[in-house]
Amino acid sequence: NQDAPRQRIIDWINATNGTAGAFDVTTKGIPITDR
Repeated sequence: NQDAPRQRIIDWINATNGTAGAFDVTTKGIPITDR
C-alpha cells in the first residue's frame, strides 16, 4: 500500500501552492500535477 507516501508528496506539492515539480517515484516516475 503506497497511498501514504503518495499522499505525503501531494501534501508537499499543495504546501508549495502547486508550483513545485515533483515526481512520484512510487508510480515509476509519473509526474504529479496539482491542477
